[in-house]
Amino acid sequence: MVLFLSSVNISDNIILNATTAGIIGYASSNITIYQNFVNNCGWMGIHLDGNSANCNITDNTIMNTIEGIEIEKSANIVAVNQLVNNNVSVVLNDCNGLNTFRENNMTSDWYNIIVWGSTLNAFMQDFDTTNIVNGKTVYYFTSAHNLLINPSSYPNIGYLAIVNCTNATVKDVDLSLNRDGLILAQSTNCSILNVTINGNRGPLLYGGLTLFNSSNNIIVNSLISNNTVGVCAYKSNGNTFYHNAFVNNSINVISNFTSPFSQPSSSLSKNIWDNGYPSGGNYWSNYCRVDLYGGPHQNETGSDGICDSFYKIDEDNQDKYPLMGIFYDFEVVGLDDKIYHVQVISNSTVSELNLAVWLSSPNEYLQPGQEFLLFYVEGENATSGFCRVTIPKDLLNDSYIVLVDCKEVPTRQLDASNNTHAYLYFIYNHTKHEVIIIPEFTLTQILPLFFTTTVIIVISAQVKAKHQVKFLQVPYSQDQN
Repeated sequence: MVLFLSSVNISDNIILNATTAGIIGYASSNITIYQNFVNNCGWMGIHLDGNSANCNITDNTIMNTIEGIEIEKSANIVAVNQLVNNNVSVVLNDCNGLNTFRENNMTSDWYNIIVWGSTLNAFMQDFDTTNIVNGKTVYYFTSAHNLLINPSSYPNIGYLAIVNCTNATVKDVDLSLNRDGLILAQSTNCSILNVTINGNRGPLLYGGLTLFNSSNNIIVNSLISNNTVGVCAYKSNGNTFYHNAFVNNSINVISNFTSPFSQPSSSLSKNIWDNGYPSGGNYWSNYCRVDLYGGPHQNETGSDGICDSFYKIDEDNQDKYPLMGIFYDFEVVGLDDKIYHVQVISNSTVSELNLAVWLSSPNEYLQPGQEFLLFYVEGENATSGFCRVTIPKDLLNDSYIVLVDCKEVPTRQLDASNNTHAYLYFIYNHTKHEVIIIPEFTLTQILPLFFTTTVIIVISAQVKAKHQVKFLQVPYSQDQN
């Protein structure tokens, strides 16, 4: 059905097995497409193009097409539609006006919502939170400032777009299997922190983090994995990426992204892919890594958890300090009630890092009341594991001993250590291990504790309830495996 009409009503039709599309409106205005059932209709279920305006697509069911609803170069209302098992639920391509979406329910095979165009206007669309994708909420922010987007303030995120925004922070959000990843369009000074973008795959070059004309944003400590493309950058410069893990993406980065519907061909976006030395860059799972040397120029003898050679994305983009393992950032509350960040780079899975206090009998390494770090590492048996741990010296004082399953292991304090932070590097053979890091503990610190053990236990118990600090009272054994 092809329309060049205005002010007509198309309703209560069953349209099946069309070759190209179910309903096409071209250069149409004020038409109503209402309560139609469209199934298995080739490329598009409902398509509006050619500056179609003020049309109303309401209460239709569209199934088993490549694109459920596509709107191109048009501005209309789309409401209360059921889009089921289409390869893409909704496509907005180079729209020249505002499309309003309300109460649409979308489940797709490949993608839920694709919005693209050559100008900001194409992205300035109106989706509210009554729209649902795969049982989760659509959040489409436009022209907002100083947003904090996290699971508490915006729960159950199914689709996330940030358009024409400044100083937005996206933190601790999981965008796994949402089909579309995260889009940042003409937005600046935004922070993407500890975000998971995982498993967003389809036949298009699309699905991870997509940047359109966005600059001076920072992407840190995020997992970007198993996507068709990890990062798509269209004319987006000066963004900073570090401490992220790029794992098993078909393509990690496309810096000359053009659109989801065409091959890359635009000029390269130029971005920053590390945070200097010793902080480091990102982990790239497809990179052949060698770490025999350390230092800012990677020419000093001794491993440091950073690859000896840079990771080249393209001529204008490279990670100068690619990581040898995944970056972890643990928030630890000290007994002074301050929050400290203990950071680990490791090829092991690292878990349960806590500050602990020893309350058992003294031994070769630990005295009653002594604070130390405790965590666990695990990896594939019969392989070699390493950790590079960054410790704030205000949390634990200098000079450290590292125990792996209660046995001391050789530990190097890297030359990058300074007055505020210690950088420790040690290795082990993989299974699951308990790791303890003990600071220097002087005799003058130890002696008063023998007379105040009861007081320490009471104070420690209060802190434990508030901050979940661990307090160990089990007997210590150096023979423990």
